[in-house]
Amino acid sequence: MFNALNQKQNLNEAAQIFLGALSWSIAVYLVIRQSGTLPGNDVYFHLQISEIMKYHGIILESFPWTTHSVWNNSFFDKDWLFHVFLIPFLSLGKIA
Repeated sequence: MFNALNQKQNLNEAAQIFLGALSWSIAVYLVIRQSGTLPGNDVYFHLQISEIMKYHGIILESFPWTTHSVWNNSFFDKDWLFHVFLIPFLSLGKIA
C-alpha cells in the first residue's frame, strides 16, 4: 500500500514538472513570437542549424559555412542537444 502511494506521488510530481516545463516553453515562445525579434547575437545561427538538422538529419558530419573557423576541417556541434530541442518549435511557424 505504501509503495503504491509513493509511486503515485512520484508520478504526480513528474507530471507537474513536465507541465511546468511545457508551460514555460510555450510562454517563452509566445513572448518571442509577439516581439518580432529574437534576443541575443547567435539565436539566428541556432535556429538555422536546427532547420538544417530537421531536413538533413540530426547528425551533421560537415558544416561548409565555417570556412574561416577552427571547424573548417572537422565540425563539432557543441550545442547539439539544444539544436535538437529547437526542431519541434520550427514546425510551429516562422519564429523570426
